[in-house]
Amino acid sequence: MIIAVFGLRNIGKSTAIMELVNRFPFEPNYTRIHPKEEPSEPLMDIVCKGQFTSKRTGMKVRLGICSYGDSKALLEEHFLPLVIDHNCDVIVVACHNFRETEGNTYNYIAEVALDNNYRLISTSILHDDDIWWKETPFTPFHVNCVNINEIFAKNMINLIKSIV
Repeated sequence: MIIAVFGLRNIGKSTAIMELVNRFPFEPNYTRIHPKEEPSEPLMDIVCKGQFTSKRTGMKVRLGICSYGDSKALLEEHFLPLVIDHNCDVIVVACHNFRETEGNTYNYIAEVALDNNYRLISTSILHDDDIWWKETPFTPFHVNCVNINEIFAKNMINLIKSIV
């Protein structure tokens, strides 16, 4: 299964996916594929893999996470190896909104899913294309003092665990 987290540029897809990486109960831990070296500045994007045990089947599930989704070239470099080389059972990947005509990476992910017999699920960190907070001085990642990236991560963990 591939879970495509779509949305417009600079709305926090990578930040939300990083929250998922930090919160997911990998057994015992995840392996960072990219960037390999410790960055001196905070990570902006990550590709990692790890495993967990499915409570439904009792089997080990390989999970890959890729926050790169800005271009097909980046997806070929970072996302495609999770499919081909690492043979992940579940992959969470960022992509641009399928409604965008320029920079659309959703269609590429859909093609990869189809070609490699993955089921594709689409989701986003925001439920409305009219991003009301863009015109306000408030940070986009807090609504009513709740960090929506934490909510996204918890919901993604529940989604992944419920369908594998």
